[in-house]
Amino acid sequence: MYTLQDVSANTLKLENIFSSAIEGQYFSYKELQQLTNVVMDNKGKTYIYSALRRLKLPYETVRGEGIKLLSKDNATRIVIGKIIKTDNSIKRAEKTTKQVKDRVYEQLTEPEKKNIIFLGTLFGTIRSYSQSAKRIFNNKPLLIGEKIN
Repeated sequence: MYTLQDVSANTLKLENIFSSAIEGQYFSYKELQQLTNVVMDNKGKTYIYSALRRLKLPYETVRGEGIKLLSKDNATRIVIGKIIKTDNSIKRAEKTTKQVKDRVYEQLTEPEKKNIIFLGTLFGTIRSYSQSAKRIFNNKPLLIGEKIN
């Protein structure tokens, strides 16, 4: 079991490594474990993400292998990944809004009803943008007037 001090020490060890990293540098989990003696299980990877977040360093995860810091080669993938993550959150919020409309909409006050309608429109706009961003990532052109799934 880790104490709060251990968590901070592990995060700081990783911060020291990332602070001197160059643009686009790749770090394997095995390499990071050897450099810091932090076991790269799920908890160890959490220390990596905390260190990167504290340093405000965008990164791309190479599934099962390591991480790659922001470079011109992966900039679009990093941004699209964030948009997809946001899109998934918006999908959940849309489902909740639909449940509110189905179950208690008639019981809401007029300002609350307007807010629910506005949020539905807002969610649609965000979803439309995220679908366009996914198309950019997949290099598929989005035609004017084309329906977005």
